[in-house]
Amino acid sequence: MEPGAAALGALRLAPELQPGAPAGALTLTTRLPWDRPALPAAATAAAGFAPAAVPTHLCFGHRVLRLGGRPLLIGSQLADGEYGLQLPAALQGLSRRHCSIVAEAGRLLLHDHSRHGTWLNGVAVAGAAVLQAGDRIQLGQPPVELRLVVEEGGDAPAP
Repeated sequence: MEPGAAALGALRLAPELQPGAPAGALTLTTRLPWDRPALPAAATAAAGFAPAAVPTHLCFGHRVLRLGGRPLLIGSQLADGEYGLQLPAALQGLSRRHCSIVAEAGRLLLHDHSRHGTWLNGVAVAGAAVLQAGDRIQLGQPPVELRLVVEEGGDAPAP
């Protein structure tokens, strides 16, 4: 990134980040608009792309699940012995086997298996997308949000 690029980007987004804020007011921004789609798995594999920080864990409420070993399934119905996150079947727009997170070639991929859609950082996933630390997965109605984080200082295995 070129020197000053972050500051220029913040200035460009200032009207969207602080609508109606009084002059000189200090505001806290927790979400930014995403101006591009999720990274498609096929395109990143062809380009040899590897995300800067591969997530090591998926967080949902008080639950934390390790990523990178075996595939992690997310849905309303998991089979005995499947590793994953089972969400309430009463959640609207949630499929039995909604999506999965799979390690492949040093990356983690989010695969959408649902008829209802899976979103990554607010953008619909078309097939599969590469995951990075800090990403948010949304599914169901009202949307359930899953956060992807990286363990620092631990002995987490690479995917």
